[in-house]
Amino acid sequence: MTDISTMLRDSAMDFLASRHHMATLKGHIGKPRPVNRTLWREMAELGWLGVGLPPSLGGDDIGLRESTVLCEQFGRTAFPLPYVDASVIPATLLAAMAPVEQTKTLAETLQVGNGLLTLAWQERAATLDDAIPQTRLDNERVSGKKLFVAAVANDTILLVTVRNGTRLAIVAVNAQAPGVSWQDHAAGQSAVSTVTFDNAPIAGAVLLE
Repeated sequence: MTDISTMLRDSAMDFLASRHHMATLKGHIGKPRPVNRTLWREMAELGWLGVGLPPSLGGDDIGLRESTVLCEQFGRTAFPLPYVDASVIPATLLAAMAPVEQTKTLAETLQVGNGLLTLAWQERAATLDDAIPQTRLDNERVSGKKLFVAAVANDTILLVTVRNGTRLAIVAVNAQAPGVSWQDHAAGQSAVSTVTFDNAPIAGAVLLE
């Protein structure tokens, strides 16, 4: 284990010991549970959000290995916040994109923790094979439906996989944009949502294609 990994592990253990207790999980099974924003912002202050972002996007070049150290501690204590869905996955996607102004803004939103970023990709249950989605992009507007989307709230920015002509692309859509609606479902100690896009405008340009 590297020095950074050890530091992250110890920091996570101290944080969880003081800020998370298993007793708080009682009464939430079977009910959609929103993201605790106080804890999320505290995680941002500790530098845990956006681990994996490159320096060109304001990151410190800490890789996925260090993210797994945090994930392991969260898993050991059934920590209910969507760290993988709303931090690790978005950071990995942003790291693959060009460091333009839009991407930098999304990276900053992720790191500061004032809003949520999450990937919306799955369209069918019981399969991971959706190479080209049915959700489509036409004239900078998105139409389609995504299942099992984590961390959806009014201030969420959805990174949506779409079919742009014959190509796969990723675009950003604000959850509060016209034409976006969602229904929350219980998922263990947290929630996932079915998100519907009805000619919803994208935020900015196509992010990745």
